[in-house]
Amino acid sequence: MARDLEEIRRALGDAGLTYVGFSYGTLIGAVYAELFPTRVRALVLDGVVDPARSSEDLALAQAHAFEQAFDRWSAWCARACCAFKGGEDPAAAYNRLRARVEATPIPAVRANRPAGPAELEMATIGALYADATWPMLAIALASADTGDGSAVVQLADLFVTFRNPVDGTYPNIHEANAAVNCLDQAVVRDRTTFRATAARVAAAAPRFGRSI
Repeated sequence: MARDLEEIRRALGDAGLTYVGFSYGTLIGAVYAELFPTRVRALVLDGVVDPARSSEDLALAQAHAFEQAFDRWSAWCARACCAFKGGEDPAAAYNRLRARVEATPIPAVRANRPAGPAELEMATIGALYADATWPMLAIALASADTGDGSAVVQLADLFVTFRNPVDGTYPNIHEANAAVNCLDQAVVRDRTTFRATAARVAAAAPRFGRSI
């Protein structure tokens, strides 16, 4: 992909590349700078990915980061008397809701499917990226807790699956991401090893490890 960037720069006729990369994009920017150091005008790399880390290490780090973000959201919710707080600790209320949807998905009257465990985790993870969306998560969780999972499904589609609200289609961003990652690093191909790795990540990050 770094070489693709160089082709784009050449096609545009720019004397040097001006690039902003987030998360995985930082790896692309760093590789570009290593391959074409004299063709960089400016690079901004935010949330740098360590290329030396294994896929398991990266999964663990990401899962831990989401757990920490959730703890910050929970503390904010408790302080701010957010929509999901009620009379219960927000983290405890979330764990109770999670156990509920794992047993029986919550109907979603304004969505194309009920809110199950995957929708709950995707909605939560997506909203945790920025504190500006924390209130949206609180409202969605409160609505689900009263029996309507529509907002949870909509948040999952907005932040993670990127479902088109007009025609109901989904882009192939996750398939493309998986293909690129498989080419970028050594991946576990043995099913037994993969399951053992997934179990370790889930144990280390009980709320979100299974989703990573």
